[in-house]
Parts: sequence; structure tokens; C-alpha cells
Amino acid sequence: MRNYLAILLTVVCCGMAIAQRPFTRDYWLNESGTDMKVNTIKQDPNGYLWLGADDGLYKYNGRAIVPVQGAIHKAVTAIALQGADVIVGHKDGSLAILTHDTLMPYPLRGMPPANSISDMYVDERGILWLCTEGQGFFMVFNSVAVACNTTNGLSDNFVYNLTMMPGRRILVSTDQGMNMVHIENKKLYVNAITTDNGLPDNIVRVVKHVPNTSLYWAGTQSGGVAIYNGSTGKVHVPQLDTPWHWGQVNDILPISSNKTWVATEDGYLLLLTGDVTDMHVQVFALQDKKINKLSIGKSGALWCATNAGLTLVTDEYLKYLPISSPYKLDQVNAMTCTADGSIWFSLDNKLYTVPSRGSNFKPTLRYTATAGIKSLFADKNNNLWIGTLGKGLFRMDAKGKTSAVQNIPQLQNETVLDISGQGDELWVSGLNGVEELQLTDNQLQLIKIYNKRNGAGSDYVYQVYHDNKGRKWLATDGGGITMYSNGAFKQFTAADGLPGNVVYTLTEDAYGTIWASALDAGICWFDGTRWHKLSQQYGINDVNVATLAANTSGQVIAVHKKGLDIWYPQSKQFRSYSRRQGIHIDSVSEILKLYAKDTRGNVYIPFEQGFVMIKNSSAKYDIRPDIHIQSLSVFFKEEGLNTYQFNHNQNHISFKYEGISFANPDKLYYRYKLEGYSNSWVVTNDESVTYPQLLPGNYTFRVQSSVNTAFINANEDICRFSISLPVWREKWFITLVIFAILGLVYYITNRREKNLRKFTSLQKERMMFEYEHLKSQVNPHFLFNSLNTLASLIEEDKNIASDYTTHLSDLYRNMLAHRNEDLITLEQEWEILNNYIYIQNSRFGDALIVETQVPDYIMQNKKIVPLALQLIVENAIKHNVVSKSRPLHISIIADEESITIRNSLNPKISKEKGAGLGMVNIKNRYNLLTKKSIYYGISDKEYVVNLPLL
Repeated sequence: MRNYLAILLTVVCCGMAIAQRPFTRDYWLNESGTDMKVNTIKQDPNGYLWLGADDGLYKYNGRAIVPVQGAIHKAVTAIALQGADVIVGHKDGSLAILTHDTLMPYPLRGMPPANSISDMYVDERGILWLCTEGQGFFMVFNSVAVACNTTNGLSDNFVYNLTMMPGRRILVSTDQGMNMVHIENKKLYVNAITTDNGLPDNIVRVVKHVPNTSLYWAGTQSGGVAIYNGSTGKVHVPQLDTPWHWGQVNDILPISSNKTWVATEDGYLLLLTGDVTDMHVQVFALQDKKINKLSIGKSGALWCATNAGLTLVTDEYLKYLPISSPYKLDQVNAMTCTADGSIWFSLDNKLYTVPSRGSNFKPTLRYTATAGIKSLFADKNNNLWIGTLGKGLFRMDAKGKTSAVQNIPQLQNETVLDISGQGDELWVSGLNGVEELQLTDNQLQLIKIYNKRNGAGSDYVYQVYHDNKGRKWLATDGGGITMYSNGAFKQFTAADGLPGNVVYTLTEDAYGTIWASALDAGICWFDGTRWHKLSQQYGINDVNVATLAANTSGQVIAVHKKGLDIWYPQSKQFRSYSRRQGIHIDSVSEILKLYAKDTRGNVYIPFEQGFVMIKNSSAKYDIRPDIHIQSLSVFFKEEGLNTYQFNHNQNHISFKYEGISFANPDKLYYRYKLEGYSNSWVVTNDESVTYPQLLPGNYTFRVQSSVNTAFINANEDICRFSISLPVWREKWFITLVIFAILGLVYYITNRREKNLRKFTSLQKERMMFEYEHLKSQVNPHFLFNSLNTLASLIEEDKNIASDYTTHLSDLYRNMLAHRNEDLITLEQEWEILNNYIYIQNSRFGDALIVETQVPDYIMQNKKIVPLALQLIVENAIKHNVVSKSRPLHISIIADEESITIRNSLNPKISKEKGAGLGMVNIKNRYNLLTKKSIYYGISDKEYVVNLPLL
């Protein structure tokens, strides 16, 4: 008999499990789609899901599950978050910490664990707590591990997990009940809580704190769950509406004081609602799976770590009611909910009902109309109003009796497009306007007819909507939107911001905002004065919205042929549902205003397999994508994100970033800007950007992610850095350069003055030299000798006389040409000397012998003081006897460094006036031009002059 009851309970619970179903989606950790056990799961502040699996650690951003380097082939059994750090515990007892996307060994001193890490937790003081399978638990502080086990009073060394309690107390789950551990003055005080204290089983596999309470859930191996009151120390076993038979509890996820998720070894996901004395169980079976851990993200997604991989469960915000035959989506024309929670819907001319709660979801036929049923409305008196195609209005009372409304002629053959009411009022729209009706003493009376002629805007009214302020809104074909308030109509058209005059459907959200959908124009909302369009820029997938509805949580549901888009007001973004998310609800109806809303605020939308329920939830879920800057690179070499200062030549900066979204992972947009470089946002789908050749300065890189291109209220990640000035632009360097320039100016000025003085002296010497030289050349004796020589040559040979005259002329021309120059080439000086020697040879003949040995390249590349050689040769002739009996020998030899002039000594008996002034002048001029010295004097019976070549 007991076996039969157990089987019956299982069948009943399975029936409950299929009554209302969340949408689920399975994710595999490898590309082959094979099973991989996920032992634990955690979501970090950046939004990433971290999965500890049998073959390592994985990271999930909503689009791709990626293995972490260094963790492959090593089972991860626990994960803890310490700020931005991810710490993992392995099956072999070792720890690792994630550094730059690579797992590195976590340094431990003392006596580190050697058994499998079953759970980890980091408290507010930064202490890391480790639970082990056989060594008790460890407290790790400053990398020192201190064990707490049976030697310290713990009831058992097999510890599954722990949770922190006020007053530095710890609640620990073990194989021998719960242990409440208190640490005081470096001593441990342990209080065991077992079946003697009310626990249903001594093997406690999990303890979890209920947020904002003093309560703690305990999950056991075979006795189900219990609640421990931390204030009173009492244990309570909840009174469930069904005896516990779902197997070992592996994890508990408290949502609030009256709502908790429980995961079991047998693959059941249980939702417990209510208080201790009366708790209801909703059962969802994950077929062929064992559920190890649970996690819920900020978007409301419930994640299950299973023996096969990862499973997403949508029950927190979305589920569905599977409807069996004869349900067909393309035949559903109207829907409504009654006060008892029943859903009424029409299939052509037949009216069916199903309960929104319970186990029997087979549609029940309640009425067959003589024409197609177009609209349904349930009033506060439990009357169901039925609008038909061409056959008017019908009423079904609370007892199920149906009758046609016959006392109002205008409704008898009307096609009723919509029915709406408030209190005893009933408004009916059709092809000929709107009838305002009132139900008095169970009799329906016509109050007034509104149409195009008296302010309704159009005779064709798709929908009448009563808002919470008592206003009536009409969605019309061609007349835009008309609002009826205090006995007067106000019409809204394009002049009021309405994007179209053909308006299909209207709704009001939980904040009192009116929403509308228009033909080919998407949806818009009313701010009290004007309408504002939410175009495709905001993420809506289709501009032709057939149905608009709003649940009590504030979400606005837009139904179109591509699926569902749900507007989340806190996030200012749409959450989309279609086959792209692996949730098969894109086969929806295109019938206008086709939805139902129950008294709990849940909205029901028909789809191919039944009714989608968009749940009314008190939690303010945030569906905005998170954004995380993954790396910063300099010249494509990755740097740490904590590096904020770069040199001036480290100015090629690259960023990699990533969006994390579990609500709409397939439609992410990014925008970024680099403040200090440009204040303009750049919208992209890329996940990296490079800034080359950045100038020195301070920069802030900002990047945002969104599921649309509007980027309203988008999450943002930032990275601040600076590029330093080059040394030559630093203040100290500029100051040093200024002083250096001032010193250089002073040096140049001083040197210039010296050079000017030197130049003045040189000019003076040159003028003296020129004066002395010209004086010597034009003295009567020289002219007399030159003219006598010329006269004798004319008598002897006129051609030779002509050459003589030419050389004499060239001599004086060259002397005048170079008299103002400081230096001339040796070649130019040689031309002067040759002219002078020619003149003197014409005079003295063989008595004057001049020998030269000067290479051509020296002639062209070396310089000398002007007229120096000519003056030296002239001095030799002037001061020595030149005759055939005593000829004067002169030799001129040059090398790279100097030129040497030698002449034989045949001194005249009487010296000429001015002897020695010429050499002094040459010496002074050389001293002004160079530091090289000259030499002149008698050596080996010769007069020798050595001049440096410059």
C-alpha cells in the first residue's frame, strides 16, 4: 500500500511539474555537446558566471563558455570571490587564484587541506573559509591556514558548507548535524544541532541564510528541509502540502522570506512558497539530470549546475502553460482572465477555459457561439462578456448561463472588436463607433454612442482601454488616439507626437504611463502632454506590434510576428524572446490585443504550445548587459589594468572589452570614447579598439554595452591612464634648457666680441700689410726696374714685351682682387707668385732660379694668407745679391700640413729700409686666424720660412 501511495505521489507531482513550466535551455561546456559535470557555480560583480567542472574552471559571458588556462583536467569543486579575484578549490584539496585569465597556485602556509574542497566563502574581513570532505573546515588569513575539526569540538570532519552569522558565529553543515561555531579570544565554542533538536536528518548537506532575516535553511540527505532560527535557536520543519520524496538536497537558494528554490540529487527543482506552517511546493523536473548548485543573476535567470552541464531556468520571470488539443494558435481570437484565475479563450466560435494553476490543463468547452468570437471581457461581477463577428454582444453570468444582449439595437448585428469596463461601466467598440453601457440591477443600458461625428475620432475603434485614473482611451483606424475624460474627448494625432493615425492597441504600465502601438511605427508612450516613439533604435524587433500588455511589475510586453519584446522600465531596454535564445516562443499570434491578465498581475500571451506567462515579480530585475575591460595593451603587449602611467613613447594603446549578457546575448552593441582624445562616442559591434600616437596627457577610456543603439542607462566600465611628457618637455628640463640657452647666448656674445676684436686686428694687419706691400711694389725703384725691363724687351722682342706687360697687369689685378680676403687657396696665391716670378725672371734672367714641388691636390684644397708667398720671395730678392756670378736659389716645397720656402743666402752689403716688417705682418695675420705657428730664420746657410696650410 505504501509503495502504491509513493507511486501515486510521484505521478501527482509530475503532473504538477508539467502544469506550469519554466522555459529551460541546456548549455554544454564543450563543442561536442557531451555531458560534463558542473560541481559549482558563482557569478562575480562583473557579471561573469564561473563554472567549476570536473575538468577545470570555465567562464561564461552569455555567449560563449570558455575554459580557463591552467585549470584543465583538474576538478574544481568550489569557487569563492574576493573582490575582483576568483579563488577555486580543487578535488585534491589544492587552491588556485585567477590572475590575468590564468589559474595560478594559491599560496598556503600552515597545514593546508589535502581532501576535496566542498565549499569556500570569503567574509567581510577578507578571511577565506574552506570546507573539506574529511578535514573539517579551515580559516585562511594572510595565506596561513588554520584547521577546525573534531579535535576542536566539531561534531564531524565531513563539512559540506558554512554560512556566517551575526556576532562572529558560523553555521556549519556536517554529516553529524549542524554546528554553530563561535570564535572568541582565539577559542572555538561549538554547539551541535541534530535530530535531537528537531532536524529531520543528521546528514545536513547545505545551510543557507534567508536575506534580511534571522532564518537559515537546512537541506538534508533524506529528510528534506528545515528552518533554523538564529535568534531563538529553534529548528522548524515546514509543513509542506506534499510529503518530501524528491531525494537528497544539494543546494538551497533563498529568494525572500517566503520564497526559496531547492535543488535535489534526483533532478528536481523545487520552488517553496509560504511560511513554515503552510508551505506550497512547485516541482520542476530536469529530466535525466542531477542538480548540484543553484545561482540567480541580476536579470532573474536561474542557473542550475548539473551532472550534464549548465541549465537555464526562466521561472523567475517567464514560464508557460502547455495547452493540449483542441488548442490551435491560429484559431485563438480572444482571451481574458476571471477572478478565480481561470483563463478563457476562443477558438473560432467556441469558448474554452483552463485554470492558470493546478494540474489539469486540458481545455474545457464552455460555449459555442453562432459566429466567431472576437473579444472577451470579465467584469467585477463575474460576468463574462462575449463579442462576436456580426452577431453582437453576449453575456455569460456567474452560473454559466449565456444570453445575447437584445435590448440595445445598435449591438445586435455589430462586430464587436473590443470590450472594456470599470465598475458598472461597460464600453464596447466596433465598426460603428463605441457604445457606453451601464449595468444596473443586472440590466444593461445604453448611455451614449460615440463615433467620428461626436469626437471619437473614427468609427472603426480597435480597442477601448480604461486607465487607473478613470480615463478612456480609444485606439482607432485613421483617427489616431482619443482620450475621454470628464465628459470630453481629446484627440491625439501626429501634431502631438503620435507616430501614426492607425493605432492598434493600448495599455498602461504600473507607473501610470500609457503606451500605444501604431501601424509601421513601433510603440510610443505618453508623458501627459505628448507622445514619444520607441523606435527600433531602442531594440524592438518589429515595428508592427499587434498586442501591447503590461504586468503589475511594470514590464510592457510587445507581441509581433517575430516573437516577444518586453520593456524593462528600470533597465530602459527590451528583453527579447525568440528561437535565437533557444526559447521557442516566436510562433505567436498576430491578432490585435490578444492577451489576458490575472488578478496577480501576470500576463498571458498565446503561442504555439500554449500560453506564455510573463510573471509579475516583486524583484526589480536588471537586464542591462554588463561590460568589462579585459586588457590594456601597449604596442600590442598586454599590460596590467592597474598600470596607469606610461612613458611618452608608450603611446600606442589598445583595449579589449567584453559585454556580459544573459538576457539578450545575441544582440550586443558597444560604444566607447577616450576623454582627452575625443569626446564623441563611437558605436560598434567590435570588442577592441586601438589609439595610436597618443599625445602626452591624462586620458579616461569609457566603454558601454547595450542591447540597442540608444544606450539609455547603459552600464559602463572605465580605465584611467596618463602618458607622461618627454624629458625635453618637463619643466625642469625646460628650465635647464633656458639657462643653457642664456649661457650659450652669453658665450656667443662674448666670443663674437672677441672675434670682432680679432677681425678688427686682422683688418688692421691686412691694411698695414697691403699698405707696406703696395708701397714696396709701387716704389720708384721697382717701377724704374720694371719699366727699364719692359723698354729693353720692347727693343728686343715685342711679343715677349707684350707677355711681360700682361703678367705685370695680372700681378696688380690679383693683388687688388684678394687684398680684402683673410684666406685664399694656394692655387690663387700661386698665380700671384708666378706673375711676380715672371717679372723678376725677365729682369734677372738665369740669376734667379726658382724650384717648386707642390702637388695639384694641395693647390686646390689648402689655403694660405694672401700675398704671403709673393712677399717672402720678394724679401729674398730684396735682401740678397742676384747676379750671374752669384745666382739666387729659391725652393718652394709643400705637403699636407705646411709649405716651406728656402733661399740661398747672398746678403747685400747695405740692408734696405723696412727689413723684417713683412714677416712680422704675416706672423700677426696667422696668429689671428689659427693657433698653428709659423717659422722663419736661417738654417744650414739658408733662409727658411715655414707657413702652415689651412
